[in-house]
Amino acid sequence: MANAAAPVSSRDSQLGGLSLILFALGAVGPFLNPLAVPIIRPGQPFTGADPAVQVIGLWIAFSLLALIFGFFGRRSRAGRLGFIGSGVVLGVVLFLALFLVSRPAVKALPPPAGPSLPAP
Repeated sequence: MANAAAPVSSRDSQLGGLSLILFALGAVGPFLNPLAVPIIRPGQPFTGADPAVQVIGLWIAFSLLALIFGFFGRRSRAGRLGFIGSGVVLGVVLFLALFLVSRPAVKALPPPAGPSLPAP
C-alpha cells in the first residue's frame, strides 16, 4: 500500500473520481435508462431488445469501466472505493452466474393420466 504521507497526484484523483462516478451510475443509471422502456406500437410486433437485457448490459458496462478506472486511480480514496466496490459487485454477479449455469437441468413431468380437456 502506498505511503499515507505521500500526496496523491491530480491524475490519480481524477481517475478515482471518475471510477466512483461510474460505479454510482452503474448502481442507479440503468433504472433511469429511457431505452429500457419498450416502444410498442399497436398492430406491430415488438422487435427490440428485451429491456431487462439492456439494463443488465448497461450495469455490467458501467461496473467494468469503474473497475478499470479504479485500478488506474487506486492511489486516491475515491479510486479505491470504486475499484473495491465494482470488484465486489462483479464478483458476486460472476458467482451467481456460475452457480445458476452449473445447476442440473430439470426433467419434464409426464402428462397427467386421465381425461384430456379440449383445447380452447
